[in-house]
Amino acid sequence: MRPQDLGLIAEVVSKDAKGNDYGPKKQAYAEAGVPVLLIVDPYEAKCHLCTSPKDGAHHSELITDFGEPVDLSCTPLGLTISTDEFPRD
Repeated sequence: MRPQDLGLIAEVVSKDAKGNDYGPKKQAYAEAGVPVLLIVDPYEAKCHLCTSPKDGAHHSELITDFGEPVDLSCTPLGLTISTDEFPRD
């Protein structure tokens, strides 16, 4: 299976690897053509929805606060994720 066939990858930020999660890992997913990357950051209580991969980067990023829904209806997944109960650290 190719990464772009997966549809969605969700990455939860860890305290010790925050730079890697927002840097090299995020870029690697874009370079692989992953269409939807959701980065969940319990330290900032935010979700980063990255879409439209092209030329090694996701060209669209939407940031939402925990408690607000993450709207994926504009993606092939066509759903909304509730973040009301996401744990904060």
